[in-house]
Amino acid sequence: MRISKRLEAVASFVSNNEVVLDVGTDHGLLMIYLIKNKIIERGYASDLREGPLKSAQQNVELFGLNNKIQLLLSDGLNKMSDDVTTIIIAGMGGELISKILSNDLDKIKDKTLILQPNTQVPNLREFIMNNNLKIIDEEIIFEDGHYYEIMKVVKGQEKLSKEEIYFGPILLKKKSEIFIQKYESEYKKYINILTKLDDKHDTRKKKIIKHIKMIEVFL
Repeated sequence: MRISKRLEAVASFVSNNEVVLDVGTDHGLLMIYLIKNKIIERGYASDLREGPLKSAQQNVELFGLNNKIQLLLSDGLNKMSDDVTTIIIAGMGGELISKILSNDLDKIKDKTLILQPNTQVPNLREFIMNNNLKIIDEEIIFEDGHYYEIMKVVKGQEKLSKEEIYFGPILLKKKSEIFIQKYESEYKKYINILTKLDDKHDTRKKKIIKHIKMIEVFL
């Protein structure tokens, strides 16, 4: 089966034979992909909305995986089973992912987290640092005009610099072609915005200049 490049990247972070919970599963395609490609044997797919969960149920039945994927109508980690070893939260804003995790910090201490925020990525990294969690891998991809960052997180402590919070500690080390492409594009965007702002927007200008200087150092 075919899934998006974004979901393929998320799937690549899953270790073999983990028991996975996919939070906000939508159509259930990620869980189906993981099982059909023999990355995992079974898992759980949850969503807080009945509509997407019904779509997921149809897809699970279509692929004959009723005995492999258990569907849960659940908000966040409320109904997570004790046997789950890896939690995936993908396609949400960084603040929402942080909120889901903060509501059940005691439940995630011994779990591997695979997180893919669509927005507010630095906010999520800061949350990770402040809650005895550690980023052990990151990747960045480009699909359909958007950049997506995926991170693998486990229990641990790390102190991130403001640059590592902004860019990603592992992404900074890798400095992939897509990473450089993203920040070259952002640099040009910020320069363009700056030329159009007058002195009435002093606060915004200072913020943009701060971003520009940070990008200049690491490109």
